[in-house]
Amino acid sequence: MRRLVLVCCVLLAACTGSGKADRPASGSLSDADVAFAQRLLAQDDQATEVVELVEGHTTRPELRQLAKDVTVSRGDEIVKLQEWLQRWGKPVQPEAADSETLPPGLLSDEQLNQLDALTGTKFDLAFADSLTALHQGAVRLAEAELAEGSLGEVRQLAEQVKSGRQAEIGQLARWKQAWSQGS
Repeated sequence: MRRLVLVCCVLLAACTGSGKADRPASGSLSDADVAFAQRLLAQDDQATEVVELVEGHTTRPELRQLAKDVTVSRGDEIVKLQEWLQRWGKPVQPEAADSETLPPGLLSDEQLNQLDALTGTKFDLAFADSLTALHQGAVRLAEAELAEGSLGEVRQLAEQVKSGRQAEIGQLARWKQAWSQGS
């Protein structure tokens, strides 16, 4: 239900537009900029789906706080990405979904179902692995944008994504190590 509400809010925000010109803010729009926005949007959507599982599967306050933080930050990113794609006249998903257009690190439905079936420390450890995989994929997307993208505002987001996700990957690794020793 929360995911449906988030999607509705995102779509409503995207439909209202920003009132800005229908041109990129700086530089010329490149295929890399569009691919980054589309793929990060899919990454963010799945990250919000994964953190929604925290509520019923763990008692760790640090994971509950991380889930709240991810929900807010990814929600803000989703709105921004939706606005960009709308302004650029591009679809939110690549035209053809194949291994070339799918974002790296996405979890399969089977992996999501397996995570959903866990509780306690088993969930905590699997959650850390799952979110780490998603974050590593987002870092790869950001690195590709920084190497090939042309729009300043998109490259700036890529820098933020790279540094923010790397920090969360480090925190998840520290937590996972502590939880593994305590079980």
